[in-house]
Amino acid sequence: MITEPPGARAIVAGQTLTTPATFVGLTPGTIAIAVDQPGYLSIARSLTLAPGEHKIFQLALVRKPDTHEQPAAKVGLLNARTTPYSEVYEGGHHLGQTPFADVRLPAGAHTLTFKNPSHKPVTKRVVIRAGQTTKLSFALP
Repeated sequence: MITEPPGARAIVAGQTLTTPATFVGLTPGTIAIAVDQPGYLSIARSLTLAPGEHKIFQLALVRKPDTHEQPAAKVGLLNARTTPYSEVYEGGHHLGQTPFADVRLPAGAHTLTFKNPSHKPVTKRVVIRAGQTTKLSFALP
């Protein structure tokens, strides 16, 4: 697991390590992932691992908003699900791997790119409304 910035506490299937980290002995199936670092928003995700599969999991941590600069009313949440999974980017910023829930984004329009190695990248424009949750669910072509 790689995080930007490094040095985050990562809990994967009950193992706790500091990033960058390699988790070994993981049982195939759905694996719970939790990442936190002081000054950054905590992240909870899940990852599906097939027997014998190895994955590199990368996360860009998002700084906690300064409540003086960005009141809660100026942010919204994004829930995204794609079939099959995809890595989600806004510009060069990695938001996470689908499915994910409650990713905080500033209110307004965002252009997101969904990437899966077996499919063409998909770009979608999504509008985040302050104080609301935007849900996005679709199949990759």
